[in-house]
Amino acid sequence: MNTSSNKICVFCDSELTNNNRSKEHVIPKWLLNFLNIGKTPVQPSHITFEGRLKSQRSHTLQALLAGSVCSDCNNNWMSRLENEAMPILKPLIRGEKGVVELNEKERMIVSRWTAKTAYALHCSSDFVKIVPNEHYKYIKDNLNTLPDNVWVFGQQHHGKRPFNWQQSSLIDTVEEDGKSSSNKEKLIKTYKISFQFGKLMLMIAFMPHENIKMAIWAGIHIPLIFKSVNCYWYHKQEFPWYNSEKAFLEFDLGLHVLKNNNLKPLHLSSKQIIDAELFNENQGLIMKLPSGTIIDEDGKILFYSIKEFYDRIIIGDDCFICGASKVSKKFNAEHILPNWLLTKYNLHNKSITLPNGIAVKYGHYTVPCCKECNSNLGKHIEKPISELLKLSYNEFGDALSSDFKNLQLLYKWLTLVFFKIHLKDSELFWNLDKRKGGEKISEMYEWETMHHIHCMVRGEYTNAKIDYKTLGSIFILPALQHELIDSFDVVTDSKGKTIMIRLNELCIVCVLNDSCAVYNLFQNIFQEIKGALTPFQLKEVFAHMVYINTHIKDRPIFYSNFSENREHHINVKIPDNLQLIPDNEEVLTLGEILHFYIKDMIGQIENREEVLAQIKEGKRSYLFDSNGDFLNLGKELY
Repeated sequence: MNTSSNKICVFCDSELTNNNRSKEHVIPKWLLNFLNIGKTPVQPSHITFEGRLKSQRSHTLQALLAGSVCSDCNNNWMSRLENEAMPILKPLIRGEKGVVELNEKERMIVSRWTAKTAYALHCSSDFVKIVPNEHYKYIKDNLNTLPDNVWVFGQQHHGKRPFNWQQSSLIDTVEEDGKSSSNKEKLIKTYKISFQFGKLMLMIAFMPHENIKMAIWAGIHIPLIFKSVNCYWYHKQEFPWYNSEKAFLEFDLGLHVLKNNNLKPLHLSSKQIIDAELFNENQGLIMKLPSGTIIDEDGKILFYSIKEFYDRIIIGDDCFICGASKVSKKFNAEHILPNWLLTKYNLHNKSITLPNGIAVKYGHYTVPCCKECNSNLGKHIEKPISELLKLSYNEFGDALSSDFKNLQLLYKWLTLVFFKIHLKDSELFWNLDKRKGGEKISEMYEWETMHHIHCMVRGEYTNAKIDYKTLGSIFILPALQHELIDSFDVVTDSKGKTIMIRLNELCIVCVLNDSCAVYNLFQNIFQEIKGALTPFQLKEVFAHMVYINTHIKDRPIFYSNFSENREHHINVKIPDNLQLIPDNEEVLTLGEILHFYIKDMIGQIENREEVLAQIKEGKRSYLFDSNGDFLNLGKELY
């Protein structure tokens, strides 16, 4: 243990004199000012293991100085560490950013800062010196690691108390069920030092004993950096999120130990979402946070809860793939329709019409995405799909039928485009004139029904194993080519979760969330299509897809789970019976859906209103005549 006097610097062993002794604040001056706690009176108390008050002091926080630190350490490596940590810590302290959002570099900086601050507090307090000498030296000399068997944990709460701290060598022993034992032990050669700064709580702990394993509260103690594998996770239901004192006390005392070497790792069955698993050399840690979001030991978000999906992705501005904030990563504009497609079909200066009737140029039609994820989407999705879509109609069909990977790639791409189109609407207002209201276009969407689609969009990032039965219905249709017909079109339906993209002679229609139910219900009609389709006929096919998908009686249920080897799986439970709801329970008729999508395509013809009424009433079809025979309308154009 550190038994040195105030005559040498605890971090570098330099002799201290009146000329080189630093007056370093234990709590950095910028943090005292940031939290406005410099003049806050405190009364640090040293209580023995038996509960006897050994000593007590009274002073303000700004008077708490590290007298065992030299000016060289203070002005050099400690100052650099403060400058690195300050911009990372401020949003954490305010609760504007989550601990789980920190990247690897940021976690290391916060961990070293926690160690430095904890050690400065420890050497300056009237407390038995339990931090080993070598730990002080290690934190000074190593930029990318902490001493062996040292852990740093973080968490945040919603209380209002600005500051608290606790240090101890006492760690409760717990029994196998995760409850604290009544027999408490003072474990020698260990330490635990905890802080609370605003919304942020930090803890550094040292447990070197090979026969004793740490037991940590799953979802509460978020590891920032660790080198030990002697860890188990226990589960506890309640945490006092809105009470600063209780939250800090639970956070500090919640760190236990296990002496029973026969205990098994604490985790749920592989058929359920795992709350937490043992961290060891061959298997990573998975944690389910109180919000329901699931992360791994590096803070990578494997699964968003519906609430965090809405708060952080839809109304927030985090990267829609990795969840990074704009302060933690470089962002750029991700084209909703990829640049290779805009270039191929000369679309940069052409426009897409939004649900509110406003036209936006494709070249400016983008969503924010971090640079890294944007690059990965290009490499793993856009590049291969651009090569696949160079094929002719017949070659494209053969490629899909001969290789399931091509079909899966197409589905991933269509899902990505669909999601980006609707995500963009969360930025756009219904009315450009704010006097008419500030509603966003996206407010009419049922975002919880988009959650599964977002999971599929992130599948490449999370390395999810996707059950082939989760893929939706995909129809490849021949599109009529003519100088009067645009070579490109894209249409989506938010309720029907359906997208149609027309590319020259090729038209693709995909229902994203039906597990091929629509294909099974529409295939008899599909087989009657005998030729290339006009834009009106393509829209009628699209309307059929939307109608069927919005009227399925018992829908497939999609879910994520994690196997014991930590693989993320996206699966589906398909109902035993496939049928549509009764006609008297229709949400919209097929005619009403078709009317919505083609009303603006019909010019100022003499009987326009009569034709529109017939379409809306389901009395007019562009696909089949009154005998049910396919209408080859393309002949009329030649």
